[in-house]
Amino acid sequence: MAKAVRRLRQLGLLDEVGLSSPDSAGRPGRMFRVAKVSSQVIGVAIDYRYCQVTPSSLDGSYNHDQIITIKTASDYRALLRDLIKSVQKLIAHGPKTLALGVSVPGMIDKSDGRVLLSPNMHCLDGHRIGADLEAQTGIKTHILHETLASCVAEQFYGLAKKVEHLVLISALEGYACSAVVAGQLLEGHDGMAGEMGHVPVDLNGEPCGCGNRGCIETLATDQSLARRVSQRLGRKIEVEEMGELVSSGKIDIKTELDETLIYLAIGVASAVNTFNPELVLVASRMFDYSPTAFDDLINHVRQRSVRPLVNRCRIVRCAGEKVQGGVAAALRGLKNSLGPTMNWR
Repeated sequence: MAKAVRRLRQLGLLDEVGLSSPDSAGRPGRMFRVAKVSSQVIGVAIDYRYCQVTPSSLDGSYNHDQIITIKTASDYRALLRDLIKSVQKLIAHGPKTLALGVSVPGMIDKSDGRVLLSPNMHCLDGHRIGADLEAQTGIKTHILHETLASCVAEQFYGLAKKVEHLVLISALEGYACSAVVAGQLLEGHDGMAGEMGHVPVDLNGEPCGCGNRGCIETLATDQSLARRVSQRLGRKIEVEEMGELVSSGKIDIKTELDETLIYLAIGVASAVNTFNPELVLVASRMFDYSPTAFDDLINHVRQRSVRPLVNRCRIVRCAGEKVQGGVAAALRGLKNSLGPTMNWR
């Protein structure tokens, strides 16, 4: 045991926190905990409009005041430069950094870490952003699709602790679905499982960033709701402005919201019928626009799901922060890397 503790301390994974009170005669024992002072990881969440970067202790805790928020550049080089600058600032002003985790809105080839397609951020297409960040910062970098990262984060931080069968659906700018089956994150053959948002449900629908038309992503997200409202108003509005107009009572979006919730329910029902989860977490800002929106969604899901499956499933709003996905990717990567590293001899 002493060798194991010594090795964990050498790796920066434990902090000594004092001496224990002996139960009998003898010297008191030394007490340790997962590092909160001597080491950190850094989480990065890349998103359509803003990116966030935060340091975290090895127990996953982080200080909101330390989160760096940057406007997302449309050019890859500029985006990479901004992220490197933020990460290096946290490295310079914090304890030893053991890992960097990146939540990426795109399909990632796990064989080489290349983003093959990011439907809402095409500037990432073809780039190995994890490798590029690692080369510039010198910190081992672990990347995950943002929905897989959010799923891991919910297991770590949120309502999904100890849940063996879980589905998380994100319907923000894009639409993605991740699943945990028998306690294991379902990543797929190439690490790109979960792209249910790119299943066409309206063959004559709007063009999608994936190249198809009428994908559920074009119909069931915050972004698609904003597009419907924009069409009625005769001018383009973004999700943030739409929220402000709704909260101030300047516009009524009931018709557009109801339509969007029906398509979102189709997506949720498909996941319930496919994965038979005990818990479904749904992330969307559209639930803020009506006090009955989430209940309406659940009613629509129940109408469109196989009854025995939906009756045994909890559907809950996901309240986690995207930056938690970056932190979770770093901690998961750090944990997975310890197997060959932990040589006690």
